Amino acid sequence: MNPLRLSLLREQVEGSKSAVARYWLCANKDQRSAICYTARLNPETYAELAITAMARDDRESVRQAVIRLEWQALFHGCMSHYEWHQGCVSAEQPRGERKEATSHADRLERSKHLLSTLVNQHKPANCGQKKTPITGAANT
Repeated sequence: MNPLRLSLLREQVEGSKSAVARYWLCANKDQRSAICYTARLNPETYAELAITAMARDDRESVRQAVIRLEWQALFHGCMSHYEWHQGCVSAEQPRGERKEATSHADRLERSKHLLSTLVNQHKPANCGQKKTPITGAANT
């Protein structure tokens, strides 16, 4: 199967926020090659590459090339910075490290521990002393 079609299917499953990837796929190979050439990217490699697999700077170069060629209609007017960059986030690109799912009690315990270590950096004077139990009677 065509790698561009696979990336489009992946984007649809992941719920991409932008249709730029679909419009890039709908453009024929000659149009994509012309855009890549205008963007000063290698047309042989970038014309076959999905828009979401490109680096952020390469996507911006492609966006600027589309504007220079006045082919905005090819992308149905989707030329905003958001649609080309934040809207095209893909699974191939790192979104930042995922935090593990923890319960509210675990997070509260960790924050208490962090606060206690920050506040109690110095050990108190009676740190090594043995504590006596409280019995309610007067200690003699």
